[in-house]
Amino acid sequence: MSPEIAQLIQLVLIPLLGVVGFVGIRIFKAIDRLYGKIDDFRADFDRRFGEVNMRVGLHAERLSRLEAFHALDLHQRMQNNSVSPED
Repeated sequence: MSPEIAQLIQLVLIPLLGVVGFVGIRIFKAIDRLYGKIDDFRADFDRRFGEVNMRVGLHAERLSRLEAFHALDLHQRMQNNSVSPED
């Protein structure tokens, strides 16, 4: 290898690789922080959506119990002939 090429590598390419490595690490850390924020947002969204889903489920369960109670009440009243089937 000629001395000029060795000097070029020593003066230009090695520092350039260091800069590229440093910038690459900074970019990697920024992407990692971004994904961390996305994961935090996703966890918060899942938690909130889970709470809403649970509330909707409880309301649906209460509604189905209420409908069942009214159907049973109507059936019992029909058995006692105290109400017509149109009610």
